[in-house]
Amino acid sequence: MAAVGAQAQASINYYLRSGYFNQARTVCERELQTRRNDPSLLLWRGYAFMCEGLLGEACAELSQLVGKPDVSLAACVGLLEALNRQRTVDHVSIEQAEMKLQDELMSMNERSYVLGAQMYMLERQWNKARDLVNKVLGPTDSEPSDVQGALARGPSYMQALTLRGWINLRCGRATLVKTCLKDFERVPIGGGDQKADVEALLGIALFYETKKDFNRGLQYLNEAVVLFGSFLPALLEKARVLFCCGSHDQVPDMLTRIQNLDPTNVMGLYLSTFYSLAFGGQLDEAIRYLKELTDVRCLRVPKRRFALFRSSIY
Repeated sequence: MAAVGAQAQASINYYLRSGYFNQARTVCERELQTRRNDPSLLLWRGYAFMCEGLLGEACAELSQLVGKPDVSLAACVGLLEALNRQRTVDHVSIEQAEMKLQDELMSMNERSYVLGAQMYMLERQWNKARDLVNKVLGPTDSEPSDVQGALARGPSYMQALTLRGWINLRCGRATLVKTCLKDFERVPIGGGDQKADVEALLGIALFYETKKDFNRGLQYLNEAVVLFGSFLPALLEKARVLFCCGSHDQVPDMLTRIQNLDPTNVMGLYLSTFYSLAFGGQLDEAIRYLKELTDVRCLRVPKRRFALFRSSIY
């Protein structure tokens, strides 16, 4: 079975990193309609179940993936976390999952290491995540210094480079945050002969945002929007950064494009509500968006305390 489409996987990764777990699950379920029983989609749907507090569903989904090629390591990591979150701890199942995890760590499977590292990153286990991607990337002194050299190493190498950039960007250690740009810039990020990596573009944009250089970050988001016009996370990030850099006149166009692509996108509704209240002076519009947001939350995220908290800070 071919890999999940790059934009679909990038969307799932974005929503998981941002804490919109139900939105990630929605993308998984939409893709599963045409890619039934795809292990990667089932993996991230199972993880989203866990993060939403649906531990029974998560354990059932993830346990079925243990032993499956490529996804088994990540499934073990997620399953262990789900088992440990349950009110009644199943020590036997935990011990079995830990033993299987140790076996998977010796598998020498690059794709497995990449997925496992992503799972560890989402669980904020930065060192374990970095150790796995470094197994794919190899010794630092043997790493290629340019895009063409990285491309020659294959798709798993490229994914590992982008992922290490995200790990170092998110880990909170200033010395490592500085290094993430080097990794992002060694994957294709332009519109040349090689297809651009949209996750690297988002990573570079966020790097400059951490430096309060919003305009430079916006340049990379503009490139992402041009190259991937229907990629919703790029539109969401651009709208958010436009707020940050004070370019409020450009926000309505982004919000309209977001609404056209997904009228029930939770983050899009947050941003639309905020704009209507803070800049549009349109109280009726704000009330309408809040009602839609409430309806979406009740329909799609009934157990998500996080969604209620996130809406309260907008």
